[in-house]
Amino acid sequence: MGNKILPSGNPAGWDFAQVTIFLHNIWGILTGVASTVAVIFIILGAYKYFTAYGNEKTAEEGKGTIITAVIGVILIILSQFIVNWAWQFVSGSAANFNP
Repeated sequence: MGNKILPSGNPAGWDFAQVTIFLHNIWGILTGVASTVAVIFIILGAYKYFTAYGNEKTAEEGKGTIITAVIGVILIILSQFIVNWAWQFVSGSAANFNP
């Protein structure tokens, strides 16, 4: 039936493992969407840059879009470390988002 976002059962009765599964699923969705958006912006920036035809303002806008998207990709990668650190800080144990 495919992957579900929510674990089975009433959320009020979830144990720590079910909360971890839920957070893993949400984390996967968020990083997937953010990565897709970043790649789209890299493509749009490259298109704008290559179709500037000597127009410096348009070329600079394209370069700016590419740079911003690459910074976004770096933040997405770093966010995994930040989430793991925060999880360890809050729960006292290492993050294990593998259900």
